[in-house]
Amino acid sequence: MRSRTGSPVAWAFVAAIVPVHLAVAQPAPPGAGSAPAADEPAWYERLSGAPITVGGNVGYEFRVQAGDFQESVMNHLLYARVDASTYLWQPWFAQLNGGLGLTGSWTRLDDTGGAGVETRGYTLDQFVTGSLQLSLFPASRFPFEAHVDVTDSRSDAALAALPAARWTRAGFSQAWRPADAPYALSGGYDHASQDGVLGTDTQDSVYLTGDARWKDNTLSATVNYNRNERGSTDEEAAYGNAYLRHTYLPAPAWSVESTANVARNTFDLLGGTNEATILQATSAAYWRPLALPYTATATLRVFDADVNGTSTTTAFGTLGGTYDYNANLRASVSVGGGAIAVDEGTQYLYTSLASVTWQGNTVALGPFTYDWSASGSLSWNGVGGSAIRTEDRFALERSVGIAATSFAHRLARSFALDNGSVVSATLSQNLGAARTTAKRSEFDDISALSTSASLMWTAGSGQVTGYANLTFTDSRDLVLRDNTFQMANLQVSGTWDISRNSQLVGNLTAQWVSTQSAPRDPLAPGSFGLPSAKQVSTGLGADILYRHDRVFGVPRLRFVSELRATDQAIVEQDQAYLLPATETLSWDNRLEYLIGRLRVTLGYRLAEVNGNRVQVAGLRVQRDFGSVVSW
Repeated sequence: MRSRTGSPVAWAFVAAIVPVHLAVAQPAPPGAGSAPAADEPAWYERLSGAPITVGGNVGYEFRVQAGDFQESVMNHLLYARVDASTYLWQPWFAQLNGGLGLTGSWTRLDDTGGAGVETRGYTLDQFVTGSLQLSLFPASRFPFEAHVDVTDSRSDAALAALPAARWTRAGFSQAWRPADAPYALSGGYDHASQDGVLGTDTQDSVYLTGDARWKDNTLSATVNYNRNERGSTDEEAAYGNAYLRHTYLPAPAWSVESTANVARNTFDLLGGTNEATILQATSAAYWRPLALPYTATATLRVFDADVNGTSTTTAFGTLGGTYDYNANLRASVSVGGGAIAVDEGTQYLYTSLASVTWQGNTVALGPFTYDWSASGSLSWNGVGGSAIRTEDRFALERSVGIAATSFAHRLARSFALDNGSVVSATLSQNLGAARTTAKRSEFDDISALSTSASLMWTAGSGQVTGYANLTFTDSRDLVLRDNTFQMANLQVSGTWDISRNSQLVGNLTAQWVSTQSAPRDPLAPGSFGLPSAKQVSTGLGADILYRHDRVFGVPRLRFVSELRATDQAIVEQDQAYLLPATETLSWDNRLEYLIGRLRVTLGYRLAEVNGNRVQVAGLRVQRDFGSVVSW
């Protein structure tokens, strides 16, 4: 449902709310007669059967915005909003909350072209925002809720640097839980539309969930459907998903967990149409007798994918067991088999694995602790069927045996500093060596060495609480190819109470990744045709907030500064069509002074939107009145 300015519903709501507020605020004229008794309800209370609480605000805002590839925009806003809350008959029966905002905007646009010709434009605009929510039987076993919400970025107090947009959201939800049955259901529908410089984008979503319990069983199910449409290009994307989960616990030693999921995605884009249907079903059974050192497992997985008419079906099952001989020695064995059906035919798979692991006891080496473990395994894997093309040099071999062994050790130390914080350092290595019966020489020896180091600092008392963690990992192959993977990661999070009225809160994540692949001997058999490659990538994410609640010692004068930065924008798939612009950098500063119900805010925001730097500065003066009580 799309809200329109001047709709009968909106003006009916104004007609109901505004006279009520005026009647509450306006004192009785002199000589109007004797005042009613204190316990006598007002006329609107007698009409609605419940008290109506009213609140809101009026204000003015001046805003200036400019950017690297953006014209200078000067904007004046005059706005007023009224919010009201009441209930019908009794609070447990129905609750009604709503608000209505009226905004007048005067905008001046200055654009200096490349030839030095200055263009000026003036725009006058008025728009309505508001919300309405109805809750029926909110505290019952069958609550119902319906809502409508209209917002506009031009009236956003956060000085948003994104292009102006208007959002309309409407929807409802219903839940049901019978008193005499062990199940519950809920469902709902939501519609959202965004009107911006690129036209109108819409999203419709429907969901249904349910869960049930009986005897030793637990069952839960979820169904979702989302449809996005971009009005400027008529592109569409739809996502449907159904998920089912069942748990069976017949005894303390037994458990069976099963899940099934069906997803269907359709994309009608400018580049073409794509359709994909994916089905997954998994079941896992576990036997863990409390008095015996055994664990047995069985799994079954089915996967089917149909992408633009090309179908692939996979079914695979495993049986395995683990025996803990003592606290140090563990042995395990597993076998598995399955099939993959493709257009060329069916390919059969089988695998078997036997392994032994020894976990050594922790050894104290002065202030250090040393841990180590060793393992060995034998496996045999095979494939067969009409889908195998033996003439393809990159095809899998029909059977491959692997003998592998590994040794891992770890050295660690922790010590406390004078300020009460703790520093922990760790150095670990894992050496793995394996020989295979593969005929291709680049796969006959797959030995590798992995080394990692970490340094962690934690503080949990005094003025500073938080932690910092720096890790570095290096993994490399030892034979034939010089394959290396290196990663450095820094994480910092904490709170610093600088003084009684000031505080610094921060979260920082920085990452560096380097991958390299090259043959040690380009002339060795099996190295021909395998090129060298190297790639380096970095990542950064930061959120740092500084707050001072008494600037210059002035009561109720507060300053807030927040810096957010990331080197990449992550948009959820079902929201991509409603969020075409993203911020990779934002620095928001607000100086706020509160005098009673008068709020004065001076703000400055620096942001980077899709690679373009934008600056926004503004002054807002707002007067609050009344109060709204949520029943």
